[in-house]
Amino acid sequence: MAYSTLWLDADDYHLYLVTDSFMGSRTEEPKLSPKQASEWLWNLFVQKAGVEYE
Repeated sequence: MAYSTLWLDADDYHLYLVTDSFMGSRTEEPKLSPKQASEWLWNLFVQKAGVEYE
């Protein structure tokens, strides 16, 4: 079973959310906005629950 992680990171000026769900490398993942992070979490939840929708 693969695990996905969402965490808070920062640069010199901003806080942002990062996920390591694909390759496990934080440097390759895009910085997520709060909306993008919530969509990512929802899609992960729905996928794990076995729900499919378009």
